[in-house]
Amino acid sequence: MQPLLALLLLLPLCSPLSPPFSSPFSRRAALDEALSAASLVAPSLLLPGPAGAASPAVARVSLSNCVPDASGSTAASLSIALEPASAPVGVGHFQDLVKKGFYEGCPVFRAIPGFVAQFGISPDPGLNKKYRSSPIQDDDLAASTKTSGGNTRGTLVFATAGKNTRTTQLFLNLADNHFLDKDFSVIGRVTDLAKLDRIYTGYGEGAPRGKGPDQGQLMNVGGPYMERFPLMTRVDSITLE
Repeated sequence: MQPLLALLLLLPLCSPLSPPFSSPFSRRAALDEALSAASLVAPSLLLPGPAGAASPAVARVSLSNCVPDASGSTAASLSIALEPASAPVGVGHFQDLVKKGFYEGCPVFRAIPGFVAQFGISPDPGLNKKYRSSPIQDDDLAASTKTSGGNTRGTLVFATAGKNTRTTQLFLNLADNHFLDKDFSVIGRVTDLAKLDRIYTGYGEGAPRGKGPDQGQLMNVGGPYMERFPLMTRVDSITLE
C-alpha cells in the first residue's frame, strides 16, 4: 500500500479536521475519494483565472530554514521557469497570487523524501478562508502533459481534490512522479535541481499519519500553530521576473 497521494487531497473541500482519506490506503483509493470531494465545489464558485494569456516568467522563491549548505547557511533561492504554454490558467492564477503576496511566510508543511514538497497554506487564516472557496478551472491535462513532459523531478504543480478544485496549494515533485500526469498539470520547473535537496523533509507526512502538521489546524489557526514545527522550511517571498 502506498499512502503518498494524500498530499493531493485539499482539505478546504471538506471538513478541515476530517481529511478525505483513510490509512492505510492506495494511491488509487485516495484519488477516488478526492474525486468524490470535488463534487462539493459549487460550479458558481469556479474562477477561470486572470483574463488574458499568461506571459512567460521566472519565479524567484526565497526560502529560509533550509538544510544548511556547506557554508552553514539555512537560506536558499529557487528559480522556477513558468510554463504558460503547458498550463495557462494555472500559471496565470499563480502569478496573480504571487503579485498579491499570498505565499509570503507559507511553510513547506508536507515534505516527503523521494516524492513531493507541498506548500500554499498561509499563516493568515483569513487568507486561507478567502481563497479556499474560490477554485479555478482546470487546464487541458492531456495537452499540458504533452507540452511539459509531465510530473518530473523539479516541476511545480497545483494540488487538487479533483476536477476544477485548484486554489492555492502547490507541490514540487522531488522525484519523477508520472503516475500523477493524468490528473495534475505542470505550471513550471526548478532550474537548479540540486537545490531541491535543501528543503527540510524531517517531519515527512502530516498528522495524523506522520510527524508533520495537521493541515486543518494550519489553515484555521495559522502562525501560532506553525511555530510548533520550528524546523519546517518556509517561503519568505516569491517574485516574478
